[in-house]
Amino acid sequence: MFNHGYCWEAHESWEAVWNAVGRAGATADFLKGLIKLAAALVKAREGREQGVVRHATRAEELFQNVRAAGETQSVRFLGLRFATLLSCARRLAENATDFIDTRDEPVVRFDDFRLEPL
Repeated sequence: MFNHGYCWEAHESWEAVWNAVGRAGATADFLKGLIKLAAALVKAREGREQGVVRHATRAEELFQNVRAAGETQSVRFLGLRFATLLSCARRLAENATDFIDTRDEPVVRFDDFRLEPL
């Protein structure tokens, strides 16, 4: 859903999984990072620059925390690369105005932000 521009739906789906894992621990924090990343893009669609910055910054913090916690010895977690996630979150936070897109379209894909499991 996220890769195809359905950021709100991705947010909602990840939130259901986040609740299912108990909302605590590395997996929950990682999922919350994904939720925040999707929320940042929802805010971009709404034209809310500060919301983009706030959610993207929090996503980056969550991904950093999961990586720093040492619960994974890999460059990946749940099949996604930390470097990609951190880069997406940082670019969104630092360049929020570049991603504001309030066109009256049902779906807008943000091709710069594709999650590819490895």
